[in-house]
Amino acid sequence: MAVDGPGGEAASLEAVTPGGPRAAVAAVVRRFAVSLTIMGIVVGLQAATALYAGLHPWLTEHFGVDWETFRQGQWYRFAVSPLFQHSPGFGGLNQFLILLVPVLEWMAGPRLTLAVFALGDWLSTIPALVFLRVAAEWNATAMAAANTLDSGSSSASIAVAAALAVLVPQRSLRIGCLAALFGALILRVLLYGNEYDWQHLLAGCVGAALTVVARRDIASRSRMKRPPE
Repeated sequence: MAVDGPGGEAASLEAVTPGGPRAAVAAVVRRFAVSLTIMGIVVGLQAATALYAGLHPWLTEHFGVDWETFRQGQWYRFAVSPLFQHSPGFGGLNQFLILLVPVLEWMAGPRLTLAVFALGDWLSTIPALVFLRVAAEWNATAMAAANTLDSGSSSASIAVAAALAVLVPQRSLRIGCLAALFGALILRVLLYGNEYDWQHLLAGCVGAALTVVARRDIASRSRMKRPPE
């Protein structure tokens, strides 16, 4: 899994791309293909659900996830559910968190961005569903949550935020960003302890872990390619 350095490539695309503005725009689209696709779908569905009242309930019914859809192996729902929000229209913290996706693609490239966004959601949602189903044997609230169709990009976006914190170049600032992010996530768990608070904390761990592994892989390959002195 490669991490591409941010450099100044995005800013200088027009200068180095022959063919004028149209070619420059095409280069930007290629450079940010993953984040533009994700944001285009998310924002497009937000606009569509704001305009058409019946669309969001239809999306939730056909693409939302709960314990039963997981048990039945309806995996396509896990691919779609992070792309439309829990409620119709615009607004909420997710509106701002989704803007972090192109920043990660600029810093780390498309492969890590897609991996963090997708796995950050899946590897936090599935354990949360399993926990809710186990807790449902003793708790009616957990049973209701396990059987409620859910969606949204919050877990995926928090994984992206954690990945960005890991990629901060200055060590002291990187530690500060990670401490602030995980401190806020842990504080919510301690204050509220909702299943989605635990899910967000796990998503942050997934995003950070994937990025640490990717950084180590790049560093290892760089040492292997270094010519002997």
